[in-house]
Amino acid sequence: LLYYSDAVDKLLYLVKELNNTPEVISKIAKEREQVMTDRITSFIAQNSNLQYIPNYKLILNGNPVAEFDILVYDGTTNSLLLTELKYFFKADGEDGHQKVDLKIQEAIKSRLSKQRLAEKHIDLLLSEAFGISAAAATPKIKSCVVSQNYSGSSFLDDKIAVFDEFLFKHT
Repeated sequence: LLYYSDAVDKLLYLVKELNNTPEVISKIAKEREQVMTDRITSFIAQNSNLQYIPNYKLILNGNPVAEFDILVYDGTTNSLLLTELKYFFKADGEDGHQKVDLKIQEAIKSRLSKQRLAEKHIDLLLSEAFGISAAAATPKIKSCVVSQNYSGSSFLDDKIAVFDEFLFKHT
C-alpha cells in the first residue's frame, strides 16, 4: 500500500508538472480525500463513542453555504469539531513546500469562515446533523485541517490546528 501511495504521488507530480490537466489532479485529490474520510470515520467508530457525520452541508434557504468534511461531536464535553480534509501530493524542494503552505493557509481561512457560519447557525447544524438542540448549552466549537501526509511548517500562521492523518487519529 505504501508503494502504491508513493507511485500515485509521483504520478500526480508528473501530471502537475505537465500543467495541462489540472482537472485530473482535482478529481484524484477529491477521491483521495474521500478515502481519508472513510479511514478516519472508521477509526472514530472503532475507537471512541464520539458522534460523527461525514460530508455535511449546511443549507440555508435551499442553498448550501458551507461544507464540512467531518463533523465530530462529543456529548460528554459538549464540543463540536469541524474538520477539513486535504490531500496534497508530497512536495519536493523548498518551492513545493511553500506552495503547499499557501494551500494550507487557504484551507485555514476557508475553515474559519465556515466556522463562523456554523456558530451563527449552530441550532440548525446540531439539529440536522445529530438530532440535538443547542438551546440548553451552546457547544464549544473548534476547527482543524487534516492532511494525509503534511502537518504544516514553521512558516504557517496557523490560527487553527493542522494535523497529518496519523496525528489526528492519535490525539
